[in-house]
Amino acid sequence: MQDDVVEIRLPHSHEPIEVDRRRYEIIREALMKAIPDDEEGLPRRVLTEAVMPYVRPRDFDGAELQRWITDVRLDLEARGVLETCVEKGPPHVRRRRSEGPADARRPC
Repeated sequence: MQDDVVEIRLPHSHEPIEVDRRRYEIIREALMKAIPDDEEGLPRRVLTEAVMPYVRPRDFDGAELQRWITDVRLDLEARGVLETCVEKGPPHVRRRRSEGPADARRPC
């Protein structure tokens, strides 16, 4: 694997996908800044809006920013860094606190 790419894991793909490392790191850092470190997390429907203050759209040269946010979020869920909680109300994304295998959509 080249230094300028990173492999991400997505639920719809059996094989890791190589993506631009710089863009991945920008979105990863923005997600970690935007998602509060508490039990509640952040409603998934406002995730893009919450990430935008930490991202310069020009860094993506017309690339679909929403797609990057979704793909990096899913990769971080697969790695056990984030989780989507669906117990009540709309899905929330939060930092993962429990041990054990990652399950991207679980009650919290």
